Amino acid sequence: MNNNVLGIVMCGGMSSRMGTDKGLMKYKGKYWAEIIAEKFLKIDINFVFSINAAQKINYQIALGADKLFILDGYLHFKGPLKGLMSVHEKYSEKNLLPIACDMIFFKETLLEYALQNYSSDTSQNPVAFKRVNSNFFETFGAIYPNQLLSSINSETENSDNLSLQKLLNSAATHIIETTDSKSFTNLNFPKDLEDV
Repeated sequence: MNNNVLGIVMCGGMSSRMGTDKGLMKYKGKYWAEIIAEKFLKIDINFVFSINAAQKINYQIALGADKLFILDGYLHFKGPLKGLMSVHEKYSEKNLLPIACDMIFFKETLLEYALQNYSSDTSQNPVAFKRVNSNFFETFGAIYPNQLLSSINSETENSDNLSLQKLLNSAATHIIETTDSKSFTNLNFPKDLEDV
């Protein structure tokens, strides 16, 4: 068990483009949120589900009330950073590894590779994937050190404009290049399901 890294199944988005809660959609008989959770289990990492308050009852019914659900609480942050910081507030000693609930084709081997690169990075800098010939970090599947997250708080200047992408760009992020595009595909629209 990698006790220093905590996985996050990111489910707190509004799913407005899909029209239904993506974490509770099913693929081959399993909820999408459950599929991501199993990826963490396969590589022996503890995990939590990041959700918003309106989702709590539905997720407890679908996944079980015994699961660890962390509600989005940082209202001054937007998007996935809100969920990440809410989990950091509860588990400030952990380094966090978020994966969106709609990235159901994310390969466990990439998670293992991120962990290997992170454990070899003694400076505790973030680790993130970049697709070959891309200028942008893949913000999910990245590892965010607790020291970096602790430097962000409600007093952070321009917190409204802060994002995971900007966070990785502002740090000495260890880059892992990848040609795997399918693992980082978000299923956002109903039309994205046509080939699933």
